[in-house]
Amino acid sequence: REGDPHPGGPVLAAHPEWTAINQMGVPVSPGASYYWLCPSRPASRRHLIDQCQSVARNYAIDGLHLDYIRCDRTIVKGAPPPYCACEACREAFQRAGGADIMRIAPYTPEFRAWMLWRENLVSTLVDEVSAHVRAVRPGIIVSAAVYPDPLEARRFFGQNWTLWLANRSIDFVTPMLYRDQTDTFVRRMRHYIEDGITSIGVVLPGVGVNEIQNRIFSHDVLIEQVRAARDQGMLGSV
Repeated sequence: REGDPHPGGPVLAAHPEWTAINQMGVPVSPGASYYWLCPSRPASRRHLIDQCQSVARNYAIDGLHLDYIRCDRTIVKGAPPPYCACEACREAFQRAGGADIMRIAPYTPEFRAWMLWRENLVSTLVDEVSAHVRAVRPGIIVSAAVYPDPLEARRFFGQNWTLWLANRSIDFVTPMLYRDQTDTFVRRMRHYIEDGITSIGVVLPGVGVNEIQNRIFSHDVLIEQVRAARDQGMLGSV
């Protein structure tokens, strides 16, 4: 944030070793607007869990919503690799039987194994956050903002959110259906129904209310999409 004495904020100022470092040896920070924590270090994971548990313990909240609970996009053409390839991740993956991250070629069996390993880091973090906040505030609702397409969510972001619903790590998901066209919004909801995802858990479509790709999202479209969600049998919108 502007004004922070350290570009990664106070957390990474105190613990620079927690910074996610890509294969080029620089911090993972898309547009320098935010930085990522290493997903495999026990200390950085514990910090996130402790922060969530502290909020649940000290405030009478009804629910905890997880945003950016994912890896950054795996492959962006022409951009530096966004995934963490720090020493801790390299060593942890190799201890798990994987190859050296620095030598893995895209779209190989080794690459697939690594993607699944990273996905598991995200899923286990969701599990642990849920367990810890529920321990201090029974009945709390845990939810997550997720990439809309469940297959692409896994492929690019390590978000296996249908698994989170199935094992009850979270109570509902809010797919980020930020569209200024209601027909595409409805089409995605129908996929959730046809693919049986809504029978696994609660899906509350996320409706965009900001500028989308330089097009202003009108109030009329917002109302139209909320009504469309109801017409498709969704229990609500976010």
